[in-house]
Amino acid sequence: VAPMLHAAGVAPMAAAALSVIGYSGLMTLELAGVIITVLSLVTGLPVRELGIAAAWLSIPAAVLMAGCVPVFLKEASESRKRLAFTLVCGLCLGLGTLGAALAVGIPVSGMLGGALLIGLLILIGNRRLDVNTSIFRDVLPFLFIIGVLVAVNSVPLLKELTYTRLVFTVAVMPEHVITYRPFFSAYLYLFCAIGLACFVHGVPPAKSREIVRASWSKAWRASVAMALFGAMGQVIAFSGYDLGTGSVVKAVNIPWVISHGLQTYTGALYPLFVPLLGWVGTFLTGYGVASLMLFGQLQVHTAAIMGISPVWLSAGLAVGASIGSISSPFKIALATPMCNAMGLEGAILRWTIPLGIVASLIIGGILYMIV
Repeated sequence: VAPMLHAAGVAPMAAAALSVIGYSGLMTLELAGVIITVLSLVTGLPVRELGIAAAWLSIPAAVLMAGCVPVFLKEASESRKRLAFTLVCGLCLGLGTLGAALAVGIPVSGMLGGALLIGLLILIGNRRLDVNTSIFRDVLPFLFIIGVLVAVNSVPLLKELTYTRLVFTVAVMPEHVITYRPFFSAYLYLFCAIGLACFVHGVPPAKSREIVRASWSKAWRASVAMALFGAMGQVIAFSGYDLGTGSVVKAVNIPWVISHGLQTYTGALYPLFVPLLGWVGTFLTGYGVASLMLFGQLQVHTAAIMGISPVWLSAGLAVGASIGSISSPFKIALATPMCNAMGLEGAILRWTIPLGIVASLIIGGILYMIV
């Protein structure tokens, strides 16, 4: 998105910042539901309940991120005049995503919410969509993902088959059984969509292999880092596990001890700081998923101590982690070379760090009122 914005006439610094800001508000429900799936695996909470709670909290997050747009388009006076329109777009995006999560399913909610907003903008604009063969080829992989995920979430036979039958479990310890649903989650279909994109664009097999090799040469470090964060999160979550009794001893369990400490110092105000904790995790690691892996179990334990909903606390952590993307040095460093903004990372962070903290605390205030 950064080079697209720059090509459209947006200044380099603004293009880099907006490419990350636009990705942040609804990140939890994007990527075909992968993030919510990871959160469910970490916490043991139901995917649907987590996704719907995150969708509710993502509505104000999307509006807040939309409100950041004029901040970075200072040279365009029209952008400030159209702040109300920008905020309405954020609201429509959030509401559309929530509606899709409730009516269809979590994996397609972000994509359908985005499709709804695109449709509204077309109606407001020239009121027609010029579809040609080239556009259809570009859109086909997305249509494939949406079609398959809608089918496995809404057709009873397919849902039962992919969610309850074609599954396998891994039990590292009796206390913790992980269930994998490869034909229900989005991972398999994302890879299939990549293959479909290569096919419809006539990419030769040799070129496809070259693309895979080049991608893997850049991605393996991030993949290893994510695996290490995941392992670290599991070690932390099950610290104090007693092989003799087959249970976790709370007195020496890291999340339980931290939960008691946080609850002691913050008291009933703890939910106010949960999204900020997610923001901190993404700011420090560069990955929203890593934040969930590190702090997901903490929300479950704290909710048990305080007698409140672990689903809402976990959803608040996830939305805060998504907002953390706007303040992530790692993500900004990825965007700046694509739009001639190298060397401006510090200037961008001076804006996005305060914005991320304020947005996280606002979401925390909403979460506090809910729980």
